[in-house]
Amino acid sequence: MDSDEELLLEEEDGEEGKVKNPEEEEEEEEKKEKEEEEDDPEGEPLTEEKLVPNLAVLDSPNDLEYAYTKLVMNESELKDANILSEYPHLRFVSMAGNTFHRVPWLAQMTELVYLDLHGNSIRALPEFKEPIPNLIHFNLQGNKLKSVPVLPFPILTKLDLTGNAISTIEPSAFAQIVTLRTLKLSQNRIRRIHPDTFTGLKNLKRLYLDQNQIKFVADDAWKDLENVHKLDLSENQLAKTVSFKECLPLLKVLNLASNNLEKLDVFDVFKPYEKLEELNITGNPVNSEDEYRLCIIDALPQLKKVEDEEVTDEDRESAKEFVEQKRAEEAEQKRLEEEARRLEEEEEEAERRRRQEEEDENDKNNNDNDNEDDDEDEEESF
Repeated sequence: MDSDEELLLEEEDGEEGKVKNPEEEEEEEEKKEKEEEEDDPEGEPLTEEKLVPNLAVLDSPNDLEYAYTKLVMNESELKDANILSEYPHLRFVSMAGNTFHRVPWLAQMTELVYLDLHGNSIRALPEFKEPIPNLIHFNLQGNKLKSVPVLPFPILTKLDLTGNAISTIEPSAFAQIVTLRTLKLSQNRIRRIHPDTFTGLKNLKRLYLDQNQIKFVADDAWKDLENVHKLDLSENQLAKTVSFKECLPLLKVLNLASNNLEKLDVFDVFKPYEKLEELNITGNPVNSEDEYRLCIIDALPQLKKVEDEEVTDEDRESAKEFVEQKRAEEAEQKRLEEEARRLEEEEEEAERRRRQEEEDENDKNNNDNDNEDDDEDEEESF
């Protein structure tokens, strides 16, 4: 743990105040969840009578052509769907906009390919005793998840966890999803990105972390994200530039808008990213500097869009002229400072010489007086 993370932990301890006993905390959490469940619309459990009319058969090249494989029951005021454990051959399931708090049946749906559960009230995923080997698309947007466990979905390509209450991501939570292309974690409560948060995501192309509370990112947090094209870290609490250490060689779009960045050496930080095409740093203290957008355009000539605005040839010419003028002004300022320093040194040297001459003159006068006194003493002795 480095000094930045230690400082963050100290701040969090100060904010949280007195640490509660884990058992007390768990009891309070369970009580709160129970009260929330009671306050939620009651809904009804899914029964076979309601289920069967909504089942359908998808065309299938395998032995499942006579099994029910599709279920769509969006906004059906259902509070549970435990009966689905009796339909393990379902492959396409869309049950968005219901009132599920728990989905224990999910662990048994090993044939799933597509699953949409967005807009429910799911607080936790079940424990998976075996992988769901064919799941490709999983939408959990707008639920109440607080943590992300290790997910056994070996061919998943898109996972949407936007708009939950996630503050904890288990170590290597995504390590088994080597095929994941898009990961959405926007609008959660994430505060720290650890070295193993995104372990294994070597094929990820789009990562959304905007609208969280991120203050700390480990230097090697991006080490496996060698294929990421888009990274959105906007609307967080980053106070210093995120260290990429050249881990994102294919990065094209980077959004750092609305953070707390005060200093940012664009040339040093982003110059290694030759494929970077879009950069957004609006809403940071660093933007208070004069013509910051022009400085970015000059430092990174390959950019096509800066601060959500297209970069034109006129912009590039203006950036070139501005930077040349700024450099000339800085050079002139440096020359004037050096000239002032030289004059000051000359004045100091002249003053030193004047004082030395005065001291030498005083010493000479003192010697002359001493000699005169010696002569007078000799005359008196005769």
